Amino acid sequence: MFRTYRVADFRDFAEFHKDASRLDPLLPFISEKILAESLHRPKFIPDKDLFLAEIDGKIVGSMSVYPELEIGRVLLEILVHPQQRGKRIALSLLPLAMARAREMEAKRVQVSSQERNLAANRLLSREGFTVVRRFFELRLDLERGTPFPCTTAGAMMFRNLIPGEEGMLASLQNRCFGGTWGFNPNTREDILHRVSLSNSSYEQIILGLQSKKPSGYCWITINSEENAARKKETGRLHMLGVVPECRRQGIGKALVETALHWLKQKKIRLVELTVDSENHAALALYRSIGFRVLYPLLWYEKAVT
Repeated sequence: MFRTYRVADFRDFAEFHKDASRLDPLLPFISEKILAESLHRPKFIPDKDLFLAEIDGKIVGSMSVYPELEIGRVLLEILVHPQQRGKRIALSLLPLAMARAREMEAKRVQVSSQERNLAANRLLSREGFTVVRRFFELRLDLERGTPFPCTTAGAMMFRNLIPGEEGMLASLQNRCFGGTWGFNPNTREDILHRVSLSNSSYEQIILGLQSKKPSGYCWITINSEENAARKKETGRLHMLGVVPECRRQGIGKALVETALHWLKQKKIRLVELTVDSENHAALALYRSIGFRVLYPLLWYEKAVT
């Protein structure tokens, strides 16, 4: 049975995620709290944008359609229970997701997949998706890496984001990433939602200022629930941005090193991030600090017709 999500599904949906991540450690850990937060994302309507697959009344698969219509796309998030793979569940959910994308008047559907996930990649290719971009997942071991200096960039000052500055950060973020592949312009409401998530806080958003004017930022996230459940000590550089007129001045490196110092103080050992393979300047920066590639991520796309 294939249908849209209902509010009464939440407990079963959470159990489905919990069981899937228990059986497949490569899947992200998603607690009930994190799952509830994901269902309340701005612009996302679960009873229209989330499709479920059931077998004997038990949820065995899901596919969500998240709109980023400012750049003409929707994003798919697909999960099939590890014990139910190979049963064409994702294939059966896909037409529902494509129909919803057409309702939204999206121009294209995009979805990411690890390059090593051969089954998912074969399915996407068979269904007419093509690879349009490659990203890299990087990792740094703060214990094994060489100590990083506290780089300074001119008269640079650093401080945390302050409540009430969400609009400023949205504007700064849009200036940093405007025109880059896959970036959907953010609003104050988007920032308010993201900073309120359990893996984030105002303290985890570091602003870089020159003459009291923000010129860049680094946003750190820590999934404390996953760290506790899987006995991990992992944090993430969620976003790093520098406004175009202030690049090539060492600001990005100074922001990263400030973030790494903060993470080390919080007893974080492993730091991960995702970077566009075509962003050569960012790749060079991260590699110079000691980040190494874990695996590639492929972004697939299909036109909505």
